[in-house]
Amino acid sequence: MSNTEDLLATQEQISAAIEQTYTNFKKDGADRKTAEYIKRRLDTLDSYWHEYQTNHVKLCGLGIKSHSYFTSNQFELTKDRFLNIRGVIENYQPREESRPSTPLIKPATPLAIPSGQPPLGQGSSAQSRGINSKTDEMLRKQSSNFKAFEHTVSNINIEQISEKWEFDHLLRSIETRWSAIDSAHWELDSELCGRDPKYEATFFKYEKIYKDIITSINKKMWSVTHTEQSTPQLDVPNFSGNYHQWTSFKDLFTESIHKNPTLSNAQKMQFLKSKVRGEAERLIQHLSISSDNYSICWEILNRRYNNNRLILNSLIELILSIPVVPRSSLYHIKKMHDTVLESLNAIRNLGIDVDAWDPLLIHLLCQKLDAETHNEYIASVKNPRDIPNLQEFLAYLESTFTTLESSSRKQINKSMTRNSGQNYRTNPGHKYYTSNNINVKQSTSTQGRSSLLLGNTKNVHLTKFYKCPICKTNDHGIFYCQQFLQMSPVHKRRTVSKLNLCQNCLYCHQGKECISNKTCRECNQMHNTLLHDAFVQPDQSSSAVPSKNTMKSESTQAVRTNTHVSQQDIPEVLLATAMVKVQTPDGSYLKMRALLDQGSQASLITENGAQLLGLPRQKCQGVIFGVGAKESNCKGLMHIKCSAMNNSFDFDTDVYIMKNLIKNLPSHSFTKPAWSFLDNLTLA
Repeated sequence: MSNTEDLLATQEQISAAIEQTYTNFKKDGADRKTAEYIKRRLDTLDSYWHEYQTNHVKLCGLGIKSHSYFTSNQFELTKDRFLNIRGVIENYQPREESRPSTPLIKPATPLAIPSGQPPLGQGSSAQSRGINSKTDEMLRKQSSNFKAFEHTVSNINIEQISEKWEFDHLLRSIETRWSAIDSAHWELDSELCGRDPKYEATFFKYEKIYKDIITSINKKMWSVTHTEQSTPQLDVPNFSGNYHQWTSFKDLFTESIHKNPTLSNAQKMQFLKSKVRGEAERLIQHLSISSDNYSICWEILNRRYNNNRLILNSLIELILSIPVVPRSSLYHIKKMHDTVLESLNAIRNLGIDVDAWDPLLIHLLCQKLDAETHNEYIASVKNPRDIPNLQEFLAYLESTFTTLESSSRKQINKSMTRNSGQNYRTNPGHKYYTSNNINVKQSTSTQGRSSLLLGNTKNVHLTKFYKCPICKTNDHGIFYCQQFLQMSPVHKRRTVSKLNLCQNCLYCHQGKECISNKTCRECNQMHNTLLHDAFVQPDQSSSAVPSKNTMKSESTQAVRTNTHVSQQDIPEVLLATAMVKVQTPDGSYLKMRALLDQGSQASLITENGAQLLGLPRQKCQGVIFGVGAKESNCKGLMHIKCSAMNNSFDFDTDVYIMKNLIKNLPSHSFTKPAWSFLDNLTLA
């Protein structure tokens, strides 16, 4: 602010000096106002005005348009006053110096002037006044051009411009202003012929401003266009609300999306909402996609997750929760190495010095190693009596999993070589090669030459596909088999054992050792993730009434067996039905039809009935057997209160919600018996 105040004070002093020059000019006597005196006064005025213009350009660049200097148009007023004063002084005609008359000298005889030409003195004076008035008018126009150009340039802020149409509009405006200055300049140059150095300096100053602003605009416009066309599309990972993921997500999103000038705020918000999951998604799901909501959305996420303390706690928890290595496993050792390295680097980025953590970290990590790997690490330490170094420990882990990775590749190559020599099993006209659930079909031509066929082509083609051992189809493997995925955990385990599949990789490798290094993603044990529930809930010979959350497959096995026996021994089964009243949330009752099965171990309700009641549900996932002669998925749990139609008997029970319970009954029509005791009964 001190620089601004100094410039404004200087402008006032210069304006006062211009007025004082005119006052002194009027006070001076006529005998002092010679041609040289007039020239000195004009030079003084021009110097004042040049300094005034220079200071005005500086003030325009400071962005104080609301100051009284600009609102009261001080520059225009001072300019008009300067031009008036300069015109008065410049047009003043000094008196000719009186010379003593000498009668001895005869007056000069005038020269003969051709007809049609004015006298030399008169013509020269008139021509001079005409030239000066024309030049002054051109200079005044050029001064207005400079003023318009300066006004246009002073309102430009390149940092806030990002759209291409804005760049084009600015370039057109500046080019229009400068073309007027440039055309007037060359007319003035032909008139002045370099006799006005101050004008030349002013023109060159504005010419430099013009070149600089054009260069800046083109550079920024090219940079934005180049970024839009050549920058590769970055795949920002999804953010699910984990604090240790926030820093990397924020950095990637900020650089690729948040600071991208080619995207609008609405587009940025749309991209942001597509990249958040879980808790983070719920935080901003109430905000609609709009330009105004983007800053609010980004601020909400920053306020929640940009918490260094919670980020640090999450990173430390990552290290502490590294699973115990059950054996010398490539996967576990590699994961331990990467987790420790990534977590410590992230902690360092928070400004925390972790160099003194080495002994503590090594002690914790050694507790998670298997005995063989731990002993090998102790043997590899160069100085066992010194304090352990984390870099040496990580280097050991890296060398260990690198060695395991190389050996596993060799085992895979040997296995492929060994499997390639297995026997073929033949059918008429075709040969099938089967290994590890991968089938290759081969056809033999009538000419004795063997070629792999695909359609009618004669070229050699090889088609590999996984054969599902359950569906017996080639469309998918067991991992994607819907029948297998819908089985109960215990049923899955029994199916795997029946098909002689490996519990870890779910392939049949003829009883040989499994070479897969992958383990269960839930508990890191040596079984497939699809079988995790089966190992957590082992098979039991007997079970009680099922819980609210899951349906035990063992408890339903008896129901399925009984139903099967009934279907074999008795062609038709009669089940009792009843009409019952079920209470709704508002206390009223709905009449519903009930099917009574004395052998059932649980109560069920259809999805349609559950929606009619509108009672609160509980989350429940499971598979129920014995209903409709097939497996059915449970869709939830509901607590209902039932009452009899004719008396005050009522009871409460939990019912499992299913899409359908049974097919349309009866499946076979039968003759209604003419029993007299049924005449007065209302049948359901």
